[in-house]
Amino acid sequence: MQANSHALRLWRALSAVKVDDADLLNSRLTWYHEGKCAYDPPFAQFLEDFEIDLIASWFAETTDAPFIGDSGFVAASFVADLILTNRAKSVIQLGHYAGFGSLIIGMMLRKVSSDARLISFDIDDSMTKYSQQWIERAGLSEIVKNVCVDSTDPITLEMAGVHLKHTPDLIFIDASKQYKNTIREVNAWREYTHGYIVAHDVSEVAKSDQANGSLGVDDGLRDSRAFGENELLIIDPATERRPGFPYLDPCGLGIGIARGIKPLPRSNASLDELASRRAILPAAKLEDSENWFLQEGFEFQPGKLIKRAGREAWANCFAPVKSGQRLTCQVSLQSTNEHGVMICSGGNPGTTFWVRDTGTHSGEIVVGQENSLVGIYGSADTEFVIESILVTSSGEMDSPRPLEVESN
Repeated sequence: MQANSHALRLWRALSAVKVDDADLLNSRLTWYHEGKCAYDPPFAQFLEDFEIDLIASWFAETTDAPFIGDSGFVAASFVADLILTNRAKSVIQLGHYAGFGSLIIGMMLRKVSSDARLISFDIDDSMTKYSQQWIERAGLSEIVKNVCVDSTDPITLEMAGVHLKHTPDLIFIDASKQYKNTIREVNAWREYTHGYIVAHDVSEVAKSDQANGSLGVDDGLRDSRAFGENELLIIDPATERRPGFPYLDPCGLGIGIARGIKPLPRSNASLDELASRRAILPAAKLEDSENWFLQEGFEFQPGKLIKRAGREAWANCFAPVKSGQRLTCQVSLQSTNEHGVMICSGGNPGTTFWVRDTGTHSGEIVVGQENSLVGIYGSADTEFVIESILVTSSGEMDSPRPLEVESN
C-alpha cells in the first residue's frame, strides 16, 4: 500500500506506533489489510492531525492491554456521517467499552457545534474510567460523558437530561448484543429521539455472542415495533454465504427512524448523584435467561436459577459495580442439602456472602477488582433453587476491606 497521500494520515500514524504484538494490531485493521483500501476510513478524513495521532495511540495501547472490542471503521464511519451530514447535536451511546466510539463521536460533535453533547452508558466501571481518560486526553470532557450504568436502567433518561442540551438526534446501540435488552433499549429511547436509532451487531455472524437463545439484535429491532413501514434498514453482509458483499463489517448495522417528541426528564441532581442511584442487579434480571451466563450444572427457568448436583458451577450476571463498593444482597433460596451457596462480585480481593438454608437471606459483600459480574457459585455437591435475587448498593469506599463474612 502506498502510504504517501493525505488520504492515508491515519494509516501512517498507525504504522508508526510500537506494539508488543504487531499481528494482533494488524488483525484489528482489516480496513487496510483485508479491504485493501488505499485511503483512510471516511471518519478519519475529518480529523485534525492531533486527533489522528491520538486515535493511533489509542489503538496501540488497547492492543497491548489488550482491550479488543471496538465497533470498527465501517460502523464508525456510518455514525460519523449521520452526525456530520445531519448536524446532530445530541447523541446517546449504549455501550462504549474502551472508548473508540466515544472518541470518534465526540470528535465529530466538536465540529458540529459548541453545545453538541454525547452521553454514553456502559456496565463496566473499569472500562468506563479507562475510556473517560482518553476523552480527557482528547479535550472532549465538556462534550462527552461516559457513565457506568446498565443501558436498560431507566435512570439513563435522567442522566441524558442532565448532560444533553437538545433532543437526542441519534442513539447508537452497541451494548449487551442481546435480543430482549435491544427491545428495552429501543423502546426506552424512541419517544425521546427525533432522528436515528442505529444498532451494531445485527448480523447472523454477530448472533454468536448471544448468552442464551438464538434471537439477536436484528430480531430485537424488528420486534420492538418501534419503526413504521420502510423506517428500518437491516444491513447483514452474511459473509459466509455471500463473500464480497459490499458492506465490509461482518457484524452488520441496523438503521431506524425515530420520531419521538417527548422531552427528556430534567433532573436537578448531578450526574454523580444520579449514578449513585443506579440499579445494580434488580429482581427483574431473573426473568430472562439472556441476562445470565451459566456453566454446566446450572439451568434457567423464568424467575428461577436451578443448580443440580454433580458439577461445580457458576452463574454470572453483568452488573455496574465498582471496586470497593459495598453491596447488599437479598436472596430467596430453596435448598435441598446443607451445602452452601456463595455470592460475590468482582473477584478478589472482594468478599463473599454464604447462604445455606431454605428461606430469604440478606447480607453484604464488597466488590473486588476483576470484572463487572455478580457471581453465584455452587460446589459439585450443592443443589438449590434461587427464586429471587436483588443486589443493591449500600455504599462506596476508597478500597475493598474485609467484612465479617467468609472471604474468597
